[in-house]
Amino acid sequence: MLNISGVSIFLAGFLLLTNLFGLTNIKEPIIAAFIMIFFGLSVVFFSYKFGRGVVMLSGMVFAVGVALFVVEEYEILSAHNVFLPTLFFSFGTGFIALFTENKKELRLLFIALALYFIGFLSVAVFRDYRFVEIINITGMFFVKFWPVILLIAALAVFIKQRG
Repeated sequence: MLNISGVSIFLAGFLLLTNLFGLTNIKEPIIAAFIMIFFGLSVVFFSYKFGRGVVMLSGMVFAVGVALFVVEEYEILSAHNVFLPTLFFSFGTGFIALFTENKKELRLLFIALALYFIGFLSVAVFRDYRFVEIINITGMFFVKFWPVILLIAALAVFIKQRG
């Protein structure tokens, strides 16, 4: 993990220096977002070397980096528009973590890549369409009524066990 931290700090310093000398014009929050994304993905990808706590923490660092990137790069008309891409990227990171624990399950890697791709599409391509807004409204419905959904799911499990 020290190597990944060192590389992350080196990349941040290098990008900030290129800004200082006028070679690039990358905003500092974008640099921070990219470093967080790089760090989070690297730790999750090499998770066999670290404990579960470190992997979970790095997944959260990754999600914060993605959220920072989305908020900094795109005009957010509503805070709900950040929810969907962050959800896709967070679940993708979770599937990568599951894949690293069981390398034989390639479908977990493909699911993670698909979730990353859909998250990217929801930010870069679908942001101008009402598609993302419709999904956000649907997602917020589930967020609002999640206790009822949990009760129904628990009832279904209980009925299945008795039957």
